[in-house]
Amino acid sequence: CFSLKMVAIVIQQKIIGEHFASRKVSIRHMVGVNSLEIRAIRNILEQPGMNIRKVSVLCGGPDWPVSVLTGILRLPLLSMLYGSLPVFFLIAPCVMAGAFLLRASENGLWGSISTMTLAVTVLVQSGAMLAAIHFIAKTAIDNEKVLLALPADEEVLKRESAVEEKLKLRTRVSAWGRLGLFHRVLLAFAAACMTGSCYVFQLFGSRCFKSFEVSDPIDTILNGEPIIKDLGLAGLALFFVPCIVLSYFQCLISHLMRKEQSAASNTAITTSHA
Repeated sequence: CFSLKMVAIVIQQKIIGEHFASRKVSIRHMVGVNSLEIRAIRNILEQPGMNIRKVSVLCGGPDWPVSVLTGILRLPLLSMLYGSLPVFFLIAPCVMAGAFLLRASENGLWGSISTMTLAVTVLVQSGAMLAAIHFIAKTAIDNEKVLLALPADEEVLKRESAVEEKLKLRTRVSAWGRLGLFHRVLLAFAAACMTGSCYVFQLFGSRCFKSFEVSDPIDTILNGEPIIKDLGLAGLALFFVPCIVLSYFQCLISHLMRKEQSAASNTAITTSHA
């Protein structure tokens, strides 16, 4: 797991951040390079040497955008890997918790040890995340004027403006008052189906799926009654109906947006000719 983490850092920094982000505005936009929080992370990561703030961000911060941002900033890979080494102490409890969980069904102390290890895992992971959030927030507050004075990525600013306009248009064309009766009923029906599927799985879980432990052999799990029972199939059907309706509405809203954009464009052309 530790090796996979290190490999992921290399890929995210050198390939996604350093190679693709320099060519694709969409990646820099998703990272949010112009936001105050990302500027604070940038300020921390660009500090010389290694300190508790930088290690906290590298280990407790999410891979996206931290590792990708290190590539955008062209920071030295070996230094970032070195600062990420303490992530071993975040991964180890997770691995131990998984190992003990496999033996939790056995007699003895394995069940108690598994529960305690899971608690330690949650504590360690939460602590690392909170430490990263603390240092990012403190840097953003203490250096707000300096961070906001940093030059913005103009290409990202243009994309942010375009996305904001698109979001406004999407909100306008998908407003409840602009939908016809059929589409309102369809949305209400989809919402009822999704709510029904949640209640089915929550209240009748044992009647929906076959019960088994993580430590059970796969042959035992697959032998005999099916994993998904009849009520489970019904619940899944109730779940997939709203998914299909959502896909339909995504296509519908996209069509309405293109239609309104076309109408606005034709109006602008007519006005310019007049």
